[in-house]
Amino acid sequence: MTYDVARAEPTTAMRIGLNLLPAVPGIGGTWNYIAGLMSALAERDGENEYVAFVTKASAPLVPDRPNFRRVEVSLRASSRPLRVAFENTVFRFVIAAQHLDCMHHLFGTLPFAGRIPTVVSVQDLMVFTRPKDFEPIKRVYLRVMRRRAAFRASVLAPMSQSTADHLTRQFGVAGERMQVVPAAIGPEFTARRVDETAAFRARLALPDAFWLYVSGAYPHKNHGRLIAAIAERARREPGGWPLVIRGEPTEELRALIAKGGVTDRVTFLPRLPDGDMPLLYSAATALISPSLFEGGGLPVMEAMACGCPVVASDIPTTREFAATAALTFDPSSVGAIVDAMNECERSPALRARLRDAGLVGAAKLGSSVLAAACLEAYRRAVNGSRPPT
Repeated sequence: MTYDVARAEPTTAMRIGLNLLPAVPGIGGTWNYIAGLMSALAERDGENEYVAFVTKASAPLVPDRPNFRRVEVSLRASSRPLRVAFENTVFRFVIAAQHLDCMHHLFGTLPFAGRIPTVVSVQDLMVFTRPKDFEPIKRVYLRVMRRRAAFRASVLAPMSQSTADHLTRQFGVAGERMQVVPAAIGPEFTARRVDETAAFRARLALPDAFWLYVSGAYPHKNHGRLIAAIAERARREPGGWPLVIRGEPTEELRALIAKGGVTDRVTFLPRLPDGDMPLLYSAATALISPSLFEGGGLPVMEAMACGCPVVASDIPTTREFAATAALTFDPSSVGAIVDAMNECERSPALRARLRDAGLVGAAKLGSSVLAAACLEAYRRAVNGSRPPT
């Protein structure tokens, strides 16, 4: 899987704004995606100037490089109503004072921020495919603002071809108005030595062999069917690998685990330091990802880079980023999840093939691809279309 970036004619250096006001730390793809983007731009672009609009929470995302500058806004990032009100009123004047060539909004919405050329990152359109997963007010807001971005942004930057195709189906967005800007796997995500992973397992009291799932307990992450599969396997395969979930449990999830009688087979890990994540992937025997929907699926890519075999849902993003490097299954079927887990556990040869294919696939998802695609989106916004009247 490759992403070809058409080269625009050379331009003078650009002054680019980055809207990081909605960013808050935590597990989840958006924070990690943006962190990877910031790192890639800092590593690959010393020519253009970046002005990042941040809160105290999002300020750490901005690299300490001469061409990156922070403009801190006195907002609590956790207060969504205040942030949304600010973005759609006063923010336009804060932006105008910076005399930017282009403004990049990284959270899929396009605030009312004047006539400046805009790039809008779009992680997914899940609010249209799984609306019941969202609280009513948030659902209405996101639907309105996603639609506004689709029709009024100069360039849309979906994080996958799957999301680009969804933008075309949902809103009729033409391909020439989009530039896929895929996630980049950081250089720290590499397979670790056997002694390192053994020490890591000992430190966290992890089993010698285990399934890993990296995910918060959101409805589309499909924890319920995964727990049901673990319970079914416990009845059929008493010696099967246990499950380790890197994410915080909910009371509902704990109840499902207790009802399934697998409390001793499911372990939760709290948020780990970023430096521990490559060790976690390397220590796991395989990654299981039963998600029903993904805009990108960064944990699958990170696992591949760390040599962790991947068993994942047969959904568009898995096919796009993992291809033959994943053993896939129907995520709506508990039986299919059970069968895929059994197949992986019983076949060392399969795991070796998945590991090797994953390392090859992950090598194509580096920072150079991400930075080149993002810079192309900026050039197209500045040199090409302007927001419609």
